[in-house]
Amino acid sequence: QVLASSVTNDLVRSYKLDGVGVTVIPGPAKATSKGLISKRLRSQWNHWRVAVPTWRYLVKHSFDVMHVFGKTALTSAAISYAKATQKPLMVELVNATNDPNQSESRFLSFVLGQGYPSNTKIVCLSKDLEAACLRKGYAHSQLWVRPNPIDESRFFYERERKDEYQRRTRLFEPKDKVLCYIAKFIPRKKQDFAVQVL
Repeated sequence: QVLASSVTNDLVRSYKLDGVGVTVIPGPAKATSKGLISKRLRSQWNHWRVAVPTWRYLVKHSFDVMHVFGKTALTSAAISYAKATQKPLMVELVNATNDPNQSESRFLSFVLGQGYPSNTKIVCLSKDLEAACLRKGYAHSQLWVRPNPIDESRFFYERERKDEYQRRTRLFEPKDKVLCYIAKFIPRKKQDFAVQVL
């Protein structure tokens, strides 16, 4: 079973993809107010708006291990559920961050404890993420740094052949910077850094 959040959908919907059940829960409502109190109230409302249908789904479906990746209101609610039910948890950290923890509601953090429970296995995509987890107090035994899945001896960037590749495709001029981007367009994905590197 797959449980996912949506930034475009306002209703819970379910469908099958390649024989696997997928349920999509709407993400947080768009912010309309700018005051500090309004922002905090909106944040709490958004947490519960996503948490309640997430928990309903998880109560109805049996599972042995929960695999969570990303940092959304849905993943935060799923982690709170795993803590409350003591289900084993595997968290995959997929974004560069100094704080690997999710943004849980203060009430749930107070009741269930902050951060991931001790039975959590944390998959880090880099040594920097591993270091961030260690700074937060997670044990080495909880962490696994995933090796680079790309065989760099076969797949690598040859800067000196960039112009040749661009001429061959005839889509771009040598002065053009080309970025193939597969992810959400949000600041923590560091698109600006990728453009600078090009």
